[in-house]
Amino acid sequence: MLAGTGLLYARTGTFDFATMGEAVARTGSDPVLTAGFVLLAGALLTKAAVLRAAARIFGGASGVPGPELPAPTEREREKLDRPLWLMALPALVLVALALAKAAMPFLGAVAARLSDPALPPPALPEAGWGNLAPLLLIAALFAFALRRRRALRGPAQAITRGERSAFRALQALHSGLVSDYVTWMAAGLALFAPAAGFPVGPTGP
Repeated sequence: MLAGTGLLYARTGTFDFATMGEAVARTGSDPVLTAGFVLLAGALLTKAAVLRAAARIFGGASGVPGPELPAPTEREREKLDRPLWLMALPALVLVALALAKAAMPFLGAVAARLSDPALPPPALPEAGWGNLAPLLLIAALFAFALRRRRALRGPAQAITRGERSAFRALQALHSGLVSDYVTWMAAGLALFAPAAGFPVGPTGP
């Protein structure tokens, strides 16, 4: 069950986002283009993080062991009534959502043909690899995150210090409290609404 759950999470991290990038690139509005590529970059980073989590949790690719491994502890018996289905549920939902997006055009064409048999059969899309750039970027980010170890050399330590400074700044802006989530979600919606062409405030005659 654990191995199957790990494969599900790994699969959810490799769904193609190339169609999203192509749709954004076809738009003629610069704000929409910028907002779309920001969302695309966030999606690619999220996919790489999902792959890394699946490899480290289910594949044992954890790198340097944490301090809890050599610490003294008491052995506990494994519970036989663990809800393993609950572990697989988020991955199954992600897989179902991705498959639903791909199947919706076909189901719509089938429903139209069932209501009117005189319609021509739905045209199948051409088989191809599509845009491999998002998948290659996901693989590169995943490999970089998975191979990272504790920084021991000068250049690696400098990069680590820069990353820690950036994370400290982010933690100062977002402490993880519910109020911070609400505030930043409202700020994000206020920033993306003009780019998407939606009205931000109340509209009147």
